[in-house]
Amino acid sequence: MPAKVRTVVANLPFAAVLEDSDIGQVADWFDAFDQLTAGAARAQLDGMCEADWRAIVASQFVRDAMLSEPDYALTLLAGTAIEPLLHLPQDANDLSRALRIYRRQQMLRIAVDDLSGRWSLATVLGALSDLADECLVAALRGARQRMQQRYGQLLDSAGQPVPLLAICMGKLGGRELNFSSDIDVIFTFPSQGASDGRRALEASEYCLREAREVIALLDQQTQYGRVFRVDTRLRPFGEAGPLAISFDALEAYLTRHGRDWERYAFVKARFVAADEAASSRIAQFCDQVIRPFVYRRYVDFGVLDSLRTMKALIQTEVQQDERQDDIKRGPGGIREIEFIAQSWQLIRGGQIEALRTQSLYAALAAACENGCMTDESATQLQTAYDLLRVVENRLQALADQQTHRLPQQAAQQRALAVAMQVRDWSALTALLDDQRARVTGTFDDLLRASGDIATQNADVAWLDRPAARLAVDVREMGLEPADDIAQALLAFAQRLARPQADDASALRTRTLVDNVMLRLRAYQAPAIVLARLLAVAEAVRRRSAYISLLNERPDALDLLLQLCASNQFVAGEIAEHPILIDELLMTPRAGQLTRAALAARMPALRADDDIETQMRALARFTRTAQFHVAVADVREQLHIMQVSDRLSDIAELTLQAVLQLAWWEVTARYGKPAGFAVDAPGVAIIAYGKLGGLELGYGSDLDIVFLHDLPAGQTDGERAIDNTLLALRVARRVVHLLGVQTGHGSLYEVDTRLRPSGRSGLLVSSLAAFERYQRDDAWTWEHQALIRARWVVGDRAVGEQFEAVRQVTLRDHVDRDGLTKAVRDMRARMRESLSQGDAERFDLKQDAGGIADLEFIVQYLVLRDAHRFPELLRWSDNIRQLDSLGAAGVLQADEARALQDIYRSYRRCAHALALDRLPQLIEPQQFVNEQRVVRDFWSRLIGHADRAGSDVADV
Repeated sequence: MPAKVRTVVANLPFAAVLEDSDIGQVADWFDAFDQLTAGAARAQLDGMCEADWRAIVASQFVRDAMLSEPDYALTLLAGTAIEPLLHLPQDANDLSRALRIYRRQQMLRIAVDDLSGRWSLATVLGALSDLADECLVAALRGARQRMQQRYGQLLDSAGQPVPLLAICMGKLGGRELNFSSDIDVIFTFPSQGASDGRRALEASEYCLREAREVIALLDQQTQYGRVFRVDTRLRPFGEAGPLAISFDALEAYLTRHGRDWERYAFVKARFVAADEAASSRIAQFCDQVIRPFVYRRYVDFGVLDSLRTMKALIQTEVQQDERQDDIKRGPGGIREIEFIAQSWQLIRGGQIEALRTQSLYAALAAACENGCMTDESATQLQTAYDLLRVVENRLQALADQQTHRLPQQAAQQRALAVAMQVRDWSALTALLDDQRARVTGTFDDLLRASGDIATQNADVAWLDRPAARLAVDVREMGLEPADDIAQALLAFAQRLARPQADDASALRTRTLVDNVMLRLRAYQAPAIVLARLLAVAEAVRRRSAYISLLNERPDALDLLLQLCASNQFVAGEIAEHPILIDELLMTPRAGQLTRAALAARMPALRADDDIETQMRALARFTRTAQFHVAVADVREQLHIMQVSDRLSDIAELTLQAVLQLAWWEVTARYGKPAGFAVDAPGVAIIAYGKLGGLELGYGSDLDIVFLHDLPAGQTDGERAIDNTLLALRVARRVVHLLGVQTGHGSLYEVDTRLRPSGRSGLLVSSLAAFERYQRDDAWTWEHQALIRARWVVGDRAVGEQFEAVRQVTLRDHVDRDGLTKAVRDMRARMRESLSQGDAERFDLKQDAGGIADLEFIVQYLVLRDAHRFPELLRWSDNIRQLDSLGAAGVLQADEARALQDIYRSYRRCAHALALDRLPQLIEPQQFVNEQRVVRDFWSRLIGHADRAGSDVADV
C-alpha cells in the first residue's frame, strides 16, 4: 500500500515541488489512516482527486485531524459534510467535549475545501466566522443555563431577563476570521439587575462569572483540544478592567477615556447574542454610543496623526522582533491594508453611511465609490489583501498554529508552495514581495502630508517669528503689501495664543499657516487671500480635525486657497459654515452637477422622523450643493446661465422637501382634506423674481406665492379645521422652516410680498381669488412680475391651472392703453429710490441703461404684444423671452441677440460683484456702449431718458 500511495502522489501535477521525504511522509500517513478505517481508505484511494491530495500533502493539520476523526474524514472525502450545531448537551462537560469535536470536524472540512481550491477566500472567511459565531452562541447559552442552575435567572428592575452579550472585535467582528485565529471579545450586558435564585447575585458579578464560564467552554485546553482562544484585552481598561461591563459603563468609558486606537478597533465591533430578545437594545446602543464614538460628524483627518504613531510603534516592534517576513505586521502586510481602509472609515464615515461597515471589502468599495481613493488603488489593495489572507489561512492550516511568519524550514516552504499552487517557494516569495511593496506605497501615500513641510523646515514657523522681523521676512519672500500681511499674521498669532485651543490644535494651526505662506506667491493679491484664509482658520481652529484635513491633503488646501482668491462670498460661506471644508475632497465634476444628480443626493425624508434632524440634513444638502456649484463656477466649468440653473434646481428641490415636511406636520395634527394623499401636498408654490426667471444667484432670497384649490370643507382629523386654514398653516410652516436656524445655518430668506394685495393680503390664496385679483385689481407692475412667475413645487394640478391663469391674464387683462406710462413711471420711482450711482460710479442694476432697464424693456414688449403673439408667454426668463420676441418679429433677430449679449455681460459682472460681496457699482466707462444701446431702446420704445441717463450717454 505505501508503494502505491508513493506512486499516486509522485504522479500528481504539483509533485515537482516535493522531495522524496515529503512523499514518504504522506505514504506513511495514509497507511496509518487506512488501518484506522479498517481498509475503507484503501477502497477510496483510486477515487481521490488531485484537489484532495493537495489538501493532504499541504497540511499536517489535515492529516492529524483525519487520524483523529477517521470516520468523519471518510465522509468528507466522499463529499458529505457535517450539519451545524443544533442540539447541545445540557451537561457542561458534555457541551465542552461536543464543541471541541465539532470545531475539529468543521475546521477539517474548511481546511480541505480551502486547500483543495474548491472554496473562494470569501467563502472560507465566512465559514470560519460562522463556525466561531456558532460556538460562541452555544457557549453563551451553555454558560447561562449553568448560571441559572446555580443562581437563578438574572432580571432587571422591570422583571425582564438581562442577557450576557459578546461584542466581537477584530476579524471576527468583520466576519473575516482566519484559520487559526483567536477571537477578540468584549462581554457586556444591557442593564443592572439581580438574580432570583436562593443565592442572589448582582448583575455585574453574575455576568462576570458567566463570562468566565463562556471562556472556559471555548478556551480551556482539554484532551479534545480547545475550541477558540478567547482574547478579552480590548475591553475597557484592558486586563485591569472588569471582564463584563454594563452598557452604561461602556458608554461612559468610550465618552471619557476612548482613545484613537480604540476607534480603529470599534470599527469592527459586532454584537453576538444567544437569542434575539436583546436585538432592539443592541441596535439602539450601536446607534447612540458606538457609531458616534467611531464616526465623527465632520471629516476627521486628525486620525492620521494617531495612525502615524501606531505605524511607528509597529515598525519598532517589527525591527526588534525581526518581523520582516510577517505577512500581518510586517511592511506591506495585512495590518497596513486594514489601517488604510479603517482610516478612510474614520475620516469620512461620519458623512458617508456606506463606510460604516465592519467589512474591509465593503469599506474599500465605499472609499472608492466616494472618491477617497482611486479605482486603481482600491483594486490593488483588494488584490494584495486577497493574496495575503489566502497565504495566512494556508500558512496556519499547515499545523493549526496562529502564525503570520513565513516558514523558515524547507519542508514547510514546499508545503505552502503546494497549498498556494505556485511553481516553487521563490515564485511565492516574489509574488508576495511585489504585492507588499505596492501596499507599502499606498500606505505611505496616505500618511504623507503637506504638514510634514513644516516639520522638515523648522525655520518656517511664521506665527512664532518676532514682530520686528515679520514684515522684512514677508518682503524677502516677494509678497506685497508686506506690512499688511505681517500685521495679519501678528494679529492671528495673538489670537491663537489665547487659551481657547489646546496645544495640538494650536500646533496644527501653525503648520497650516506655514503651508499657506509657502503657496501665497502664486496669487496676485496675497494679502486678500491670506486674510480670507485666516478667517476660515479662525472659525475652525477649535475643531482641529478640519485643520488636520487641510494639512493632510494639499489638494484640499490648494482648492481652498483658490476659492479664497476667487471671491469673498465662497470664503465667507466656508468661514461661517466650516462643514463645507468636508466638501473640498468631494467636489463633483461639472458634468455631475445635473438636477438628477442633485436630487439623488437629497436626504431621504420620512413623515415619522424627527423634524429637527431632517432639517439639519436638508440644510447640509442645500449648503453643500451650493458650494459644489460655486467650486465649478470658480473653476469656470459652468457659465453664468448654468450656475443660475443649478442654483434654481437646488432651491426647487429644497422647497419641495420643506413643503412635504410642512404638509406632513400640519396634516398629522389636523388631518387632511378629503381626496388628498398624505404624501401629496395640496398647496402649490409659485416662484417669482430671480427664482421664477431661473436667474438665482448665491445668497438670493426666494420670492414665492402660495396657491391652493382645496375644496370647501374641513379636514378629516380629530382636531379638524377648515381646509383654507389648513393651507394657511402649511404656508406659514414652510416660511418658518425655510428661515429656521439649524446647525448648518438657515435654508433661504423668503419674500412673500408679491402675493395678491402684498403684505396686507393672505399668505396663501385660493386659485379663484388669485385669478380675480389678477383680472380685476392687479397693477401693471404686478403683471410685469407675473411674466417671470412659474410653478415650481407642490400641487401640480394647481400649477397647471396657475399657468392657464397667467396666460389669460397677460394676454387679455393688461391695461395696454396706460402701459407705457405705467412702466415708465414705475422705473423712474425705482431709480430714484434704489440707485446708488453718481457721476463717478454706475449702478449696474438701477441706473439708466443698466440691468433693470433691459428687464423692463423685455417685460414691456411682452405685455404690449402678448395678445397678438401668445408664444411670448411660454418662458419666464429674459434670455428665452428675447428669443421669443425675435422669433415673433417684435424685435429684429439681431436686436434680440444684441440685448441677450448685453444681458449676459451685465449678469456676469453683477455675479462677480456679488461673489465678492461688493455693491453693484462700476466705472461708468466699463459698459459705455452697452448702456447706450439699452438707453436707445428705452427711449425708442418707452420714453425719454432722464438727465442722469443723458450724462451717462455723453461719456
